[in-house]
Amino acid sequence: MTVKWGNRYNAEYVNKLYHGIVRNTTWRVTFYCFTDDPIGLDPDIKIKQLEEGWKKWWGKCTLFNTDIPGKKFYIDLDMIIVGSLDQLFSYNGTFATLRSGDLAC
Repeated sequence: MTVKWGNRYNAEYVNKLYHGIVRNTTWRVTFYCFTDDPIGLDPDIKIKQLEEGWKKWWGKCTLFNTDIPGKKFYIDLDMIIVGSLDQLFSYNGTFATLRSGDLAC
């Protein structure tokens, strides 16, 4: 799942992310996009309306208040998938996050 809010990223970013994920996993994926503008999104992407009242990127909080069943995997629109996601999708814990202290940003 991802969030597309405002006009910084267009539908092409969402579509490329979706296809990159599908291409790099053997798991069956249902991809959700939380957005205020679904125009141009691939028809296989499930659209969820962002909750009102959040400012800027805080709309990501919507991800935690949803009825989407099963495991959830969130990724930002500016990410590019370059390898298999199967190990991530196989994770069996309750919650995980990426440690970023050693990443050059």
